[in-house]
Amino acid sequence: MSTDSTRTALADSSTADTGWFDALEEGWDDGWDGLNAGTAEWQAGRESHAPRTGPLPTWADDITGPLPIAGPGWAGPGSANGAPTGTLAVPDLDEWSDLESRTGMTGSGSVVTAEPTPAAAPAGLDPRSYRERDLADTGRYSLAVKGAVATALIAVAAGGSTAVALDKEVTVTVDGVDQVVHTFSGTVAGALASGDIEVGPADQMSPSPTAKIADGDRLVVNHSRQVNLVVDGKPMSITTTATTVAEALGQLGMPTGALAASAPLGSLIPSSGMNLAVQLPKNVTFTDGGGAPQQLTTTAASIQEFLAQRGLQMGPLDTVNSGDLVNGAAITVVRNAVTQVTETQPIAPPMQTVEDATMDAGTTKVDQPGQAGEQVQTFTVNTTNGKETGRTAMGAPTVTKQAVGGVMRKGTKKAGPAIGNTAKWDRMVKCEAGGDWNINTGNGYYGGLQFDKQTWNAYGGGQYAPRADLATREEQIAVAEKVRDARGGYGAWPVCGKK
Repeated sequence: MSTDSTRTALADSSTADTGWFDALEEGWDDGWDGLNAGTAEWQAGRESHAPRTGPLPTWADDITGPLPIAGPGWAGPGSANGAPTGTLAVPDLDEWSDLESRTGMTGSGSVVTAEPTPAAAPAGLDPRSYRERDLADTGRYSLAVKGAVATALIAVAAGGSTAVALDKEVTVTVDGVDQVVHTFSGTVAGALASGDIEVGPADQMSPSPTAKIADGDRLVVNHSRQVNLVVDGKPMSITTTATTVAEALGQLGMPTGALAASAPLGSLIPSSGMNLAVQLPKNVTFTDGGGAPQQLTTTAASIQEFLAQRGLQMGPLDTVNSGDLVNGAAITVVRNAVTQVTETQPIAPPMQTVEDATMDAGTTKVDQPGQAGEQVQTFTVNTTNGKETGRTAMGAPTVTKQAVGGVMRKGTKKAGPAIGNTAKWDRMVKCEAGGDWNINTGNGYYGGLQFDKQTWNAYGGGQYAPRADLATREEQIAVAEKVRDARGGYGAWPVCGKK
């Protein structure tokens, strides 16, 4: 590539970062191609002047290869001229100026200090010595190599300063891991492309893809992941750029400080995603066996799991309410039990009852108390939360002590009627009969209030006794109150009624 074409390429590339980079690459490639071509041509010339195997003229030497070695028995031309016994090293590229001036060249222990005097060339040969021809060729090869190197240097000189200025080193944090990216691009998207960092539509990056970047900037890329959740038994799926379990749950607004998860909260979420079970904290009211209600917080997904977390054992007859374990739920455990008890019971003595007309009806009196016996009885007892709710006798009781009978009297006398102010009637009886409620003088008037038979029976006295003197005080007063009420006062007793 010529210098003009290099300038043209660089000018064409000035409108874009990639154009400068392409120009730089093309300049280097053409420079190296020229260098390689010059080196190949120089090597071909060197091989065309390889050392001869036969006698050499005294005027000949081989610049590009090792000089002949004067070994034992060799008596060719030049041996008398003191041919060197070592080899002459080929100089490096940096020594081309020395090679062209043929001064200061060193071989393996030999130094060329003066030009040898060549002999006359045989007929038909180039009158120049091999050395003269080699020097001419070497100069041509040197110019070819220098041209190739110059071409490369022109490309570097034209685009090198621009390339260095455009190169940026940025740090890209991908899912929490830093990596350094070199780029000639001026945007976030270009830098990510330079680092072969792929970003999908659900991924997160900062700054935005079109944002401008400068050397030393930091970019952040968080790839999205799918997390399959089961929250309190209910499945759900999310796509998140979070890198840890805690971060993903926090993005959902879940209280990471109180919930329970199937993986540690600090666990990294693989790029391929993960399955995760989560149990959220719930406030519940818990009552066990009739005890005082307790306000508790649990992450259990079910009532049975809640009981297991608390280490509560359920008996075979115990019950607990059903339903979902949600925030605000009430959990009530009822403790049921069936037990057997054996008790000693008293046996009441058998009593002989004797009726007594002198005693008011409904009254009794024990004359001989007798003695109680004893028996043993076994029961099946049902309890709920510790309280007995029923019992059933198991078989007949066993008598351990026989009872001894007694005697009891029972009254048969009818109770007197209800009466009012008895003091008034007592004063009247004292006036009528001297205070005797059962008086019978034979004059046709009976009792303390002196009822004749007609009046006694007319006002209900016959229900108590055939005559007033045979009735009780209370019965006589009851009949007298009826007479008083019917006649409008105590006029039936004109004298004593005033007492």
